[in-house]
Amino acid sequence: MKKLLVVLSLFFSLVSFTQSKEGEIIEANSETEKISKTIPFTIVERAPSHPNCVDKSTQREKRNCMNSMITKHIREHFKPTKKMYKYRENVRDEKTGKIIESRKVKLNSGRYRIKVKFKIGTTGEIEDIEVVDAPTHKLALEAKRAVSLLPKMEPGMQKGKPVRVGYFLPINFIIN
Repeated sequence: MKKLLVVLSLFFSLVSFTQSKEGEIIEANSETEKISKTIPFTIVERAPSHPNCVDKSTQREKRNCMNSMITKHIREHFKPTKKMYKYRENVRDEKTGKIIESRKVKLNSGRYRIKVKFKIGTTGEIEDIEVVDAPTHKLALEAKRAVSLLPKMEPGMQKGKPVRVGYFLPINFIIN
């Protein structure tokens, strides 16, 4: 049987990162008060670092290394199956909005993207994994599972203190 030719060419069109109002930096009032907001990966003073990237000397090298290590991790751990390409589609009555038909649908051949947001916490753990967009619910769960397997990172730093850093990860794949 020809396996579903999922060319997991998980090519990452430059892994992009979250930037939101959430990332505003808050001044700490005392030594014990932590910076509680999430800071975007692109603007944090010292970006979080993958365990295999801590030896890099510049921030740019660390960020590039981190991106490539996350890409490699997803290639190894994101394993969609044929069953994940099916979903249920509901047809609703235009006037009442009630479901009049529910049918199984399968994704067609083509390029697809799953968008995942997560945070790297103050201890380096992966936190708050959220799939923002995915073609099917099962693919969303698989993406979340793969991201949850990321190793503990070296936390990001802002003003000498560990901070939560937001990260946005597009997972691109092709179904043939």
